[in-house]
Amino acid sequence: MKNRHLSAIIAGVLLGLGLSSCSETSDDNSEFDNWKERNEAYFQSKYNEAKASASATTYVLPKWSLNDSIATSPDNYIIVQVVEQGSGTECPMYTDSVRVHFRGRTIPTSASPDGYIVGSSYEGTFYEATALPRMLSLSGSSTTDGLATALQRMHIGDRWTVCIPYQLAFGTAAYTPSSTTEWLSASIPAYSTLIYDVKLVGIKHPGGK
Repeated sequence: MKNRHLSAIIAGVLLGLGLSSCSETSDDNSEFDNWKERNEAYFQSKYNEAKASASATTYVLPKWSLNDSIATSPDNYIIVQVVEQGSGTECPMYTDSVRVHFRGRTIPTSASPDGYIVGSSYEGTFYEATALPRMLSLSGSSTTDGLATALQRMHIGDRWTVCIPYQLAFGTAAYTPSSTTEWLSASIPAYSTLIYDVKLVGIKHPGGK
């Protein structure tokens, strides 16, 4: 009888652990349920807001290789919010490299209301006096069309918040940074709209300083 009673107790404990484990797995997975649809809806909402309240500090820009007559779909655009306006007069070209402060995030999720950080040039709160900018090639394999679009319109000293649809980010496949990709530090799920806080610090032309 004692053995049967002990076996029943152990079975109950294991069953409880099993249910708890399944519940945790389900919760973890549900955070990214309908990820494509949620990202599309998020960007469309932000795009509509930017178009409706367009101003000198909030607007949309077409992909750098398109003009407005060709860019007819919202996913051909990025959304810009100007946080700080610099005093520089020069913009980078696609063949240039830039020095930037940045932080990139996904859209908000249940576990991360501010979005998951996928890359950052600084820890904690941004403080320019101690932050160390990173060098970034505009034509590099890890620089998306959306981020390249923003940087080619920025002047030194500009700080922007940029919202990029997945079509101009890493697209329909998950992205995992390689060991040589210093400015991205986390894997990015497929269909991810990305939000960047980026400040342009310097421009380096090919073969120049």
